[in-house]
Amino acid sequence: SGFGTGSCAGSSALHVDDEDIRYFDTRNRIEDVRVLDDSPRINLCGGEKQVAIRDIDGSLFDEPGFIVSDSDAIRAHPECAAIPDTCAAFCPHICLRTMTVMVPSYYDRETLTLQVTGTT
Repeated sequence: SGFGTGSCAGSSALHVDDEDIRYFDTRNRIEDVRVLDDSPRINLCGGEKQVAIRDIDGSLFDEPGFIVSDSDAIRAHPECAAIPDTCAAFCPHICLRTMTVMVPSYYDRETLTLQVTGTT
């Protein structure tokens, strides 16, 4: 708390900046977070574009799930919903995982396409 409109305009309780982030994965988590005033809970605008944070106990949105960067791809999942004016979405009661794809260096990576189908 303490980031409310009366004390620190333009702030939010949770923001992820884009300073030197090279990898953001689904192992990031929060729990036991309490916002006790009118502070905006989250704002991902102007920061890292690929955020995934697991809210273990529903600290920010009253139910467990994932706070993610708002994108067409993530909103393809029927449980995910955009949070207006925050550049974020919330996906309650789902479990996201990270997948790493490695491509041998002798391929021209600019010509490769990864296609993922399905939302579950």
